[in-house]
Amino acid sequence: MTLGTLKWLAQALGIPRPQLSPQGLPLPVATPELSFGWSGSPALYNDNNVTNQPIGSVFATVTVPDDGFYCVDASWAYAPAAAPTSRVFLVRLQILDANSKVVWQLTDFWIISVDTAVGTLFESGKQMPTMMLHLPKDAVVRWITASAGLLGEVIYGAIAMRLCYQDNM
Repeated sequence: MTLGTLKWLAQALGIPRPQLSPQGLPLPVATPELSFGWSGSPALYNDNNVTNQPIGSVFATVTVPDDGFYCVDASWAYAPAAAPTSRVFLVRLQILDANSKVVWQLTDFWIISVDTAVGTLFESGKQMPTMMLHLPKDAVVRWITASAGLLGEVIYGAIAMRLCYQDNM
């Protein structure tokens, strides 16, 4: 069956036309509104917070149950100590393979700058855009600190994932 036949059949059955790449091929991801096969079990989300953390503290993690295309949402926030000093706080969003080797990471930051005696400038927490990507079984998506925390600081992270397609393409 050709792609043209599939398009005609989908139109005849009232199925919305799939998104196509500039080359005219179906895209291997679905928008969240079109995702299916997601039941929420096993739980594909995690959120956590840590205090006074050393470098390398994992503060949110999700293990991928099956091969597939996933929509991954990740966010984090940082609460400084009561009397913050000027500093940059770093975290990393990482993807690890089944052997716990980092295969992808993105470093993000939070800036605190004490401007005057009456005001402090904060760079707000981060909400990453939804990433749509293929993840193999037993891969791990996690937030990890790349800066040591100070006494009284708290860091919060969340990861949520949903399966875009029921079968691996």
